Amino acid sequence: MVNSHAKDSTFAAVLIGAFMRWPKRKLPKVGVIAGLSVLAFSLAIFLRTNRAIPVQVPDGPITAVEFDSANSELKLSYPSNQLVTIGIERADKDAEIFLLQPRSSPPDTLRFLSKKYYASLGQENEGLFVLSHKIRPDEIRADAYNSFAEGLPSAQALTIVDTSLIAIKALTDRYNIFKHRYNIWTHRVLCTSDDAKILVQKLRADVCYVACSGLSIIASQMLPAPSRIVLLYGRTDKLDGDLSFLWSEWHTTVEVFGDGKWYVADPTFGFAYVKDGQGKRLDTAELIKEIYDGRSANLIFGVLSGDQIHDLTGDRMLQEQPTLAALYYTSDKQPTYLSVTQPTTIKLGDKATSVSTPSQ
Repeated sequence: MVNSHAKDSTFAAVLIGAFMRWPKRKLPKVGVIAGLSVLAFSLAIFLRTNRAIPVQVPDGPITAVEFDSANSELKLSYPSNQLVTIGIERADKDAEIFLLQPRSSPPDTLRFLSKKYYASLGQENEGLFVLSHKIRPDEIRADAYNSFAEGLPSAQALTIVDTSLIAIKALTDRYNIFKHRYNIWTHRVLCTSDDAKILVQKLRADVCYVACSGLSIIASQMLPAPSRIVLLYGRTDKLDGDLSFLWSEWHTTVEVFGDGKWYVADPTFGFAYVKDGQGKRLDTAELIKEIYDGRSANLIFGVLSGDQIHDLTGDRMLQEQPTLAALYYTSDKQPTYLSVTQPTTIKLGDKATSVSTPSQ
């Protein structure tokens, strides 16, 4: 651990400059996640409109789903053989939002994203239904700048990896967000590559944007420590009519190896670490369990904002970024780990910086 923020920031700047001169480094079998990050793009629907079609539903969880392609109807099964049928305008609508309202429990949000919608993003994909539990469309918001952390005391005892994440976020924000305020409004296509250098070049050329998978690829391949990409998959059902039903929204994040263990650092939500009450950095599965078990108040998030990292309590973080727990780090997720990316040695003058390597 180091205490010199200036020293680590200098290293981070050298790291990024050196990275852009490195030869191509490719993550095996990561291409599948490029299409997943388009789900994050769908968040723009909520940011641009509050329109949602209310649907009265029984109390209790959805037990099964079916799509009648002949009549373009989605059928939701509930306990006690109760059935709710929703008409879907597949031909005319890019996307539709439904507010599933039970009598005595918080509502769920259901989105339909059509093939036409994906085509407008330059993507080839099937239509998707995406279910978000216990959250309303108007409760979903995103703060790409993490501006809620501004003015809070800066975190102490940062590592070189922590300050490198500050530099990496500044790099991606400059082209991905700052240039267009929030480029999900610009309708540019999604950048697709397994190589971080190519993704950064495309961002600089202003031809596409990156979402959670692209941000994770860039961070994983630029960090000065062993890292791995983590896919947070949920249950998915194939439906008639070339459609799929996602029972929760998928996400892509990063885990870093340090002090003998893996810990989660999310470039999309902009946090460098999550610590428990004892100061231990948590991995993805541990974070999900802490949130699900109701212990978020005991957590500390290292939030990236501007050129600083600020420590926020878990309750405050989840209040400011409600989609983190409601959509992505949910109890149904089954983390899938991709191959470990080893850092390239960076030389600072006549010294070489090395890092510990995981045994697995």
